[in-house]
Amino acid sequence: MRSFRLIPSARRIFCLLALPLAVALVVAASPAASAAAPPAAALPVEVDLAAVLKLAREASPRLKVDREAVSVAEARRISAGLLPNPRIALGRTRPAGGSATMFDGREQTDTSIEFPLLLGGQRRVRVEAAERFIEVARAQVGVGENLLAEEAAVAFVAILAAQARIDALAIAIDRIGRIRDIVAARESSGLASRYDVARVEVERAALQARLAEQQAEREDATGALSVLLGVPGWSPKAVGSLAPLAEGRSVVAGVAPTGAPAPAAVLPHGEAAAVAERARAAGLHPSVVAAQRQEAAAVAVVEVARRDRIPVPSLGIGRLWTRDPYGGANFIGVSVELPIFDTRRGPLEEARADARAAALRRTLVEAQVEASVARFRNVVQRRAEALERFDSDAGARLPMLQTMAEDAYRFGRGSILEWLDATRTHHDQGLVRVDLVSGLAEARMRLRGALGVLGSGGW
Repeated sequence: MRSFRLIPSARRIFCLLALPLAVALVVAASPAASAAAPPAAALPVEVDLAAVLKLAREASPRLKVDREAVSVAEARRISAGLLPNPRIALGRTRPAGGSATMFDGREQTDTSIEFPLLLGGQRRVRVEAAERFIEVARAQVGVGENLLAEEAAVAFVAILAAQARIDALAIAIDRIGRIRDIVAARESSGLASRYDVARVEVERAALQARLAEQQAEREDATGALSVLLGVPGWSPKAVGSLAPLAEGRSVVAGVAPTGAPAPAAVLPHGEAAAVAERARAAGLHPSVVAAQRQEAAAVAVVEVARRDRIPVPSLGIGRLWTRDPYGGANFIGVSVELPIFDTRRGPLEEARADARAAALRRTLVEAQVEASVARFRNVVQRRAEALERFDSDAGARLPMLQTMAEDAYRFGRGSILEWLDATRTHHDQGLVRVDLVSGLAEARMRLRGALGVLGSGGW
């Protein structure tokens, strides 16, 4: 068999060709590639709110990144629990001239090993601090889950609202088409003018333009959901109705994290219910829990810094021997740092300042959560009252107004403009009601997020 060698230029070409393949293989095998979101083709075409929240929890790359932070904290816990490594030293000494004043042998060999002794409890407090940071990382996952679930629920409500507007406009276009047929029949028999027909056609064209606009709004809403979940090219259809969400009867209504009492309704009445709701949010909201754990971790770091000020002694054991002639000796000793210039006061003061800042952040987060709950409770109440007033004042009169305008036109007591005006008012008010219901549903989703019931415990 004949062997051959690549010339330098051929070797460079081979390396350039092999480099992209190697990079592709590494990327494909990396954890980041495995953490990517599923393709749009693998996701359902129709989803309800429960399916959206499940996808946000299981398929979102953002939450996968947050969960990897827990693995990082657990790896640091391993490092915190390890003992310091011993130090070994080996040396040889040989006279360089003059009389053998140190020893009579031709050369001397020294070997020693030192064992650092953590007598100040440094290892224990480091492990405790690492465990606190694991709890912080897990709490941050809960914060991310609740926030992502809230945004996903709001995006789902936006898709439902766009679909409801599309349905309302489609009904309005059908109604205008029926009016056009009636007017065209009257025009052919001489009972209506060409102006009436043209006016109806203009009204129908305006509605079709608004329908196209709402279809674009729906595409924008589905695109926002796909961006939020990290799934490009996914355009699902929302299944369900806005009414149950606006009334608080959704798949996550009344669900609370494990061990916490679930609110009987999203909009409680009475001061006692409001106080109970604020207490629940202040104690169990993921952001509050995360802030509390961050404060505990900062306090643990203060103890680590305090214990690190204690000098760490080292126990040294060694042996030396000479050759020509042979002689040996053993020794044992202790060495310790003298904290004269650097007393490590700086890290301790820094840790104390971080602990004070963590306590202030926890107080701030508790106040923000309580304010958010009060804010969205008021928003839900005001929007619910607005929807109730609309239904009682305008909702019952709209069908009657439409019927009266149609009868007046048929019997020659009204013009086409009056009939079109009544029809326009009817479908405009229908769109207003869709906006009221979707606004109320969104406010209820925001309130659930403020209460912290949309995270892992409230899916």
